[in-house]
Amino acid sequence: MQNPLLIRNNSMDDQTSVAYLRSLVDRLCDERDWQQSPKDLSISMAVEAAELLEHFRFRTDKEIEELLQHPHERQAVAHEIADVLYHVLALASSIDFDISAVFRDKMALSALRYPAPQPANRDLKAS
Repeated sequence: MQNPLLIRNNSMDDQTSVAYLRSLVDRLCDERDWQQSPKDLSISMAVEAAELLEHFRFRTDKEIEELLQHPHERQAVAHEIADVLYHVLALASSIDFDISAVFRDKMALSALRYPAPQPANRDLKAS
């Protein structure tokens, strides 16, 4: 049986703030006296992203879908995603970025840069 915390339907995302996640990262680093530079955190993030990629590289979408049905593989992918997120949050803390504001701003810029296609059957007449 799969860990229910790893299934989106039983999401903790709706209950967990970015501030709380950052506090977990900050506490882990503080308790271990881990002080990494933005450069080192960026390098580590790239390494972790590459480790995540290894689960999917050279696989078809169907093979990936099948892979993610295995609890052990699903958990391994989840751990790599968590490692990447850890480094994103640690980097944001180290350079004092409000990651929520940064993300919202970037999503707004992306929406402007890549507008959603308009439905072909849309009535363009003004009412």
